[in-house]
Amino acid sequence: MEQDRRLADDLAAEFASKMASVLQAMTGEGCACRLRTGPAPAPSAGQELLTWAQRFDLGNTFYAGVQFPVALLRGVGDLTLQAAGLEQSEDAEKLSTFLELLQQAFSSFAQALTVRLKREVLLTDSREDAEIPEGARECSLDLHFPAHSELSGTFQFFVSADLIDYCQKMQDADRKVASPPKAPNSAVAVAVDSKAASSKTFDLLLEVEMPVAVSFGRAQMKLKEVIKLTTGSIVELNRTVVDPVEIMVNNCVIARGEVVVVDGNYGVLVREIISKQERLRTLF
Repeated sequence: MEQDRRLADDLAAEFASKMASVLQAMTGEGCACRLRTGPAPAPSAGQELLTWAQRFDLGNTFYAGVQFPVALLRGVGDLTLQAAGLEQSEDAEKLSTFLELLQQAFSSFAQALTVRLKREVLLTDSREDAEIPEGARECSLDLHFPAHSELSGTFQFFVSADLIDYCQKMQDADRKVASPPKAPNSAVAVAVDSKAASSKTFDLLLEVEMPVAVSFGRAQMKLKEVIKLTTGSIVELNRTVVDPVEIMVNNCVIARGEVVVVDGNYGVLVREIISKQERLRTLF
């Protein structure tokens, strides 16, 4: 039970990080979203709440979600629309805008699950529920905009027991691979154990498909600039034409190279395999 709680907190903190990144990018405002250490404040009388559940392609019982005070999410939606130059908007538009931000946060969260579970995790259906599903593990998160004190508040993050169990199993499997049991003091026994480990673990991993992408560069733009993009618009990237492109697996940079053409198709000639330390830095 204690392991489930720690893992639920870990997943909640991961989502909080993704949510803060999305809100900062789309509102242009400083934003903090963190796991709450103390007990969550009780909802005020008559407070309207919205519960949103997002499922993943791992199965119908694999989901995560949030429960927000409606006043808070409308305020965040309004701030986002103002950043896009829309000073006046209806409540329905504010709500719709916030749900789009929420979808982006869950998309980033699914990428984090992909790294954690060592398999691609995709979003499936999402829906508004009346309440948090029974059996889900709940965590409280604090949201805070330093420049807008009225937009500070607490919301609930929840995750299904099946998703927690799956993450726990993968975590235990990684721990066993990283710290295999000590073999008897025998050269023959060591050789047999190594062969068994290779056939049962490593050979299985060799069949796992991994998404590979090539990044030519990145750019950070305000929402009001994005919606002005039209056919023929030019987006300046953070890399010159002579800089190497990045080869990424599960959003982690593993190598750099140069673009080539092979039989009429684009390709990348690998020039550098980056170090383990640098790969870890690219995850954050």
